[in-house]
Parts: sequence; C-alpha cells; structure tokens
Amino acid sequence: MFGYVQIHKPELRCREYEQYRGVYCSLCRVLGWRYTPVARLFLNYDAAFYALLSLSVSAQCPQFKQTVCTVNPLKRCMKCASPVFAKAADLLMLMAYHKWRDALTDEPWYLKALICLLWPFMALAYRKAVRKEPAMAAVLRKTMAAQRLTEQENASPDAAAHPSAYALGELFAGIHPELRHLGYLLGRWVYLTDAAEDVQKDKKYGRFNPFLTCESRGTQDSTSYKEELLNASADALLTEYARIENLGILKRFAPIIDNVLTLGTENAQRRVLKQLPAKQKKEN
Repeated sequence: MFGYVQIHKPELRCREYEQYRGVYCSLCRVLGWRYTPVARLFLNYDAAFYALLSLSVSAQCPQFKQTVCTVNPLKRCMKCASPVFAKAADLLMLMAYHKWRDALTDEPWYLKALICLLWPFMALAYRKAVRKEPAMAAVLRKTMAAQRLTEQENASPDAAAHPSAYALGELFAGIHPELRHLGYLLGRWVYLTDAAEDVQKDKKYGRFNPFLTCESRGTQDSTSYKEELLNASADALLTEYARIENLGILKRFAPIIDNVLTLGTENAQRRVLKQLPAKQKKEN
C-alpha cells in the first residue's frame, strides 16, 4: 500500500476520530518498542488500517485508555493493547524493506544515499520481521518477483496491478477468509491510483509505468483511460465492501472502515484525477 488508504477526517465523528488516532498511536508505540524508535519513521496510514481491520473482526473487544505520547511527552494520546499491533508492525517493516529495496534502482541519487545510510537498520529489521511472520514474508517475496516480471514485460495496467492485488488479498485473508477478495480489489485500486499519479515522474526518470506502456503502444487515450479504469476499480471495491458489510464480519469500527473505503478512497482518487489534465497540459 502507498498511503492512499486513509480516513476522510471531516466526515468522522469526534469519538470515531479518537479511536482511529488511538489505533495509529498504538501502532506507533509498538513499532518503536519492537524495532527501535527509528522504525517510527516508516509508520503510515496503510498499516494503521490493517490493524484497524484486524481489530474489527477480533473476538476480543479492544479497550482504549489515555496515556502520554511516546514521541511527544507534552501530548496526550489514546493507547490500545492488542497482539494485532505486533503483527501490523511486522508487516509494516516487511513492506518498508521491499519498498526501499525497489527504490535503490528507481529513485534519484540523493534518495539512494539516504537509503544506503539506513540500510543496516532495514536489513536487521527485515530479518527480525521474517522470523516473526514467515508466511507474510513469503507472500511479499513472491509478489515482488512477480512485479519485477511484469515490469520486464511492459505489462498492461491490469496485469501490472495483479501482484500487488494478490499480496493484499493474501494478507487480508490472514485476518479473515472472507476478506480476501476485498484485499485483492483494494490492492488493485491502490496500485492503479499510484501508477496514475506517478506517470509524469516515472516518464521523467525512465521508470516503468503501465499507463506509459499504453501510451507508447497508442492503445488508449491516456487521461480518459486512467479515469475509466480507476472508476471501475473503485466501483468493484465498493461493491465487495457492501457484501462484506452484509455478512456482519465487522464487529466494531464499522463507521471508520466505511469512511476509509468510501470517502477516503473517493477523496484520494479525486485528487489524483484532478492533477492528470494539468500535468499532461504542462507536459505538452
């Protein structure tokens, strides 16, 4: 995931926002304890959503209490104790490792220098996460190998999105079997949204982007095709989410999850699509 899976704050009630912040802060706390404070640099909303979804299907109801913020002692925050956060922290470090490893070949030199400086920490954290969650690690290794293959083949957007979608589907299935397809569709939407936003940057640095493949082959009008594909992907995600709601799997935090998967994704997609014509006009 790439930071697109987050709340739309204006539409959350105060209680719901405090619960979401409690999940985020609890993950931050566990991440620091489990992987040293340096690991908190990699904290993101995607991992917080994974923890939230895990808590929502758990048989044990999480209890929140107010405590002092680990990072800022002058600030108060909510804390929730659950094994879910350790698993989410492990997943976060596994994903961060692969993202940084991929960045070593794709990013400009100054970012590569930063990656090299932090690489000893990343390598140690990755080895620890693999020991803790070998099944997750295996899924992500398989995904990255498949992703590299799609890039070598200059795959279409649909084919290029499959490895990420598969990975998130498998990870969500670990939370609950019925969530597999929801994870697949969410992973597909995230990949396509990220690819659509990065088209011009990837073109500048000569990196693979499935939408650039379409443009080079002259198979699709770039802006309209991106919008059509993202809308169809979002619609499929919302349809599957409606099915999950009807199953009654989500025992708690349903309003927050609903906010993320409906308003949050809509807001992120609108922002990305709004930038496309302006970027392309500037490019031309």
